[in-house]
Amino acid sequence: TLIISEGTWDIGDAAILFIGNYVSYKIVGDKGSIIRIASAPNFSSFEVGNANSFEMRDLVFIGGTNGVDTASILNANYTGQVLVKGCRVFGVYGAYALFYTSNVDAVYEGNQFDGSGSNLAVIAAGGGGFRSLTVRNNTFFDYANFNGGYYSKPGSTPAWIRVEPTDEQLVNAAWGSTVIIDNNRLDEGAVNAISIKNVRNLQIRNIAVNVSGTTPGAGIVLDNVNKSTEMLQLVIGIVSFLLVGFVVVSAISLYRFFLAQQK
Repeated sequence: TLIISEGTWDIGDAAILFIGNYVSYKIVGDKGSIIRIASAPNFSSFEVGNANSFEMRDLVFIGGTNGVDTASILNANYTGQVLVKGCRVFGVYGAYALFYTSNVDAVYEGNQFDGSGSNLAVIAAGGGGFRSLTVRNNTFFDYANFNGGYYSKPGSTPAWIRVEPTDEQLVNAAWGSTVIIDNNRLDEGAVNAISIKNVRNLQIRNIAVNVSGTTPGAGIVLDNVNKSTEMLQLVIGIVSFLLVGFVVVSAISLYRFFLAQQK
């Protein structure tokens, strides 16, 4: 366990590695532990691989003054379980995905991904061995206020959440293909709020979306998703937001959404 004490800590051009030995790693802050990301675009801040589990809890990440702060905050591969919980990510922009997993069961819960963005997604999962992704009780806003500062670097982020395995995965005890997205708030800073491809099982429920006005922006884009459950709750949620005027959904976006449900 690595405990980050109170104060501000800078991460430069060298990645912090947690690789090998198939043990478990944990990084813990106290919500006053600030990690300032100022890596080169070709460096990830934290690299994880061949571990049993990896956790990030109660950390605050802020970006630097440059447009691109890092390739990724976290790049995790071939790790049993990854948990990111109670973290705050303010004004960080990635050249790749801010958080990327492959061959991992990944869970993101109770985080604020606000004022941040990347050239791919804030949360992305994929590769040749996708296992599962759960994104629950998080916010993805275009802006953030923290410690007297204002942060807003969503740029032209393609999606807040993106899942795209290279192909549809087999389902057995070792490999899965399940995505659960529950009770998240997604602002209009990303072109598509959620983009899912080549996934067998998908659950999306209880989300609030401000759809981007960028063409061809959409709330949800699905491609080759074999089984979608509990999507009615999402439709009702979008309709109710339309009624109170918080979400503007174009006819094209709605058409793409309902067309995807037929697959």
